[in-house]
Amino acid sequence: MKGFSLMYLFTKAEAVEDANFCQIVALNSPCAHIKAKHDGGADSAKAIADDTAGFDSEVVVARGAKVMITRTVWQETDMLFLFINNPSYLNILGTLGLVNGVTGTIEDVIWQEGSERSDLPIAVLVSCKTYSGPTLWHTEPQLGFPAGIPVIPITAIRSTSE
Repeated sequence: MKGFSLMYLFTKAEAVEDANFCQIVALNSPCAHIKAKHDGGADSAKAIADDTAGFDSEVVVARGAKVMITRTVWQETDMLFLFINNPSYLNILGTLGLVNGVTGTIEDVIWQEGSERSDLPIAVLVSCKTYSGPTLWHTEPQLGFPAGIPVIPITAIRSTSE
């Protein structure tokens, strides 16, 4: 159904990968197969997501793909106070920042000129309906969002695992 969105819960990582692949294929949109950069030698490239704080060594992205932020990217400075003093903190976290669990849609991917589509991009532009912080861009206006949905650039992060 067009415009109908569900969140699924799987017990096995393989089922997640299969479902994500089917969703990407259903978009019928060009995809980029992005590979992580590994600084730890040959063994680091072989590490699985369970050993790298949930980071896969490869990810497929496409315009229109649904994504979930799995790390805090940005949050208000008073979030800790709200978290401690408000029992409905999940609603507050979702509206004041880009934190673990916030969902969005990939609007575009920006690469450095001359790079391959398997290289790390400069940013993945993600629209988030629940985001109300600073941004430079919005989608086209749509029902419920007369100014458009905020679009946030998500950049690559450096992470180490032991």
